[in-house]
Amino acid sequence: MQQEMRPLQGTWHFVSLELEGETMPPPAFAASRLVIEGDQFRMTTQGLVYAGTFRVDARHRPRTIELRFTAGPEAGNVSLGIYELEGDAWRICLGLTGRARPERFETSPGSGCALEVLHRQPADVADAGPPRGAAVELPPPGPLPEDLVRWQGHWSMVSGQRDGQKLPQAFVQEAHRHAEGHVITITLGGQLFVQARVSVDASRSPRTMDYLLLQGLHAGERQVGIYLWEGDDLRLCVAEPGRERPTGFAAERGSLETMALWRRQA
Repeated sequence: MQQEMRPLQGTWHFVSLELEGETMPPPAFAASRLVIEGDQFRMTTQGLVYAGTFRVDARHRPRTIELRFTAGPEAGNVSLGIYELEGDAWRICLGLTGRARPERFETSPGSGCALEVLHRQPADVADAGPPRGAAVELPPPGPLPEDLVRWQGHWSMVSGQRDGQKLPQAFVQEAHRHAEGHVITITLGGQLFVQARVSVDASRSPRTMDYLLLQGLHAGERQVGIYLWEGDDLRLCVAEPGRERPTGFAAERGSLETMALWRRQA
């Protein structure tokens, strides 16, 4: 094992995550853990596992890191980055797979960079997981309503907005959703972002959707929203968990609402 790797050993919790200039909401990373053992890394995030090998070079300024994924959704890919370590605080700026290595600890629209801040878990502290991170047992599914039948399959995000701000293009390009029966799964760059049991009501105007969140920080809570069909595309506007249902497709600043347009993959 490289001498430079020794200070990185242990289990790390994610404190913050920024993608292309946009600060990601805590549910995107609250359940994530990164474990370093020798030159091996293993990251778990709400049910998905990423694993591989890494190497660092502490002679460079800033120090460099290279991740080679051998298991999980990114298997076969390489991510290049820079890092700095101060005790139990670890800051990493990574290029998304296939992108150039960042030169600074910052992201901006179109940069293709993610900035992560992690904190090491003390060796004598057991990992209790996220505060409400237990998976929820699904109610017995019933027959699919006609509108929910149209939700089925794989979808890619076309555009999005959250709380009055456009979602970064890198976020949009990496966001995918899959509906199978009553369960929808949204991934971001291959990582689980949302998993929920969904019910819809096409008789209301606008049409409504209700999520029972199944994993992560808000597991067991409900999230409500509205949707409409634009041809074969699906536009959704959802509130934060525990907040009231949106009344329109605006997602204005201060609303804490997220609006996205999804297109079915061929």
